[in-house]
Amino acid sequence: MRHHRKGSAGDDLVARCALLLRLAERLDRGQDQAVFEARLVAERRVLRLRPRLRGDDRLARWSLERRVSDAVFRRVFGRRLVLTA
Repeated sequence: MRHHRKGSAGDDLVARCALLLRLAERLDRGQDQAVFEARLVAERRVLRLRPRLRGDDRLARWSLERRVSDAVFRRVFGRRLVLTA
């Protein structure tokens, strides 16, 4: 795999990108483009995900919490994922 003219992407980078893509897919579960912004903020022991959604966000949050396990996130990023409003 090439990393846009900068050489090969390492396994860690590929794992992080894949997990971030999974997060994005889970947030836009209904494919209705309800998510218009999402920020991942690094704190001491956690990465805080702050999505901004239009309308009712319960389905997107439920899907994210159900499909992206804390153990996987910790293994890839070395921190817990915390979902906030």
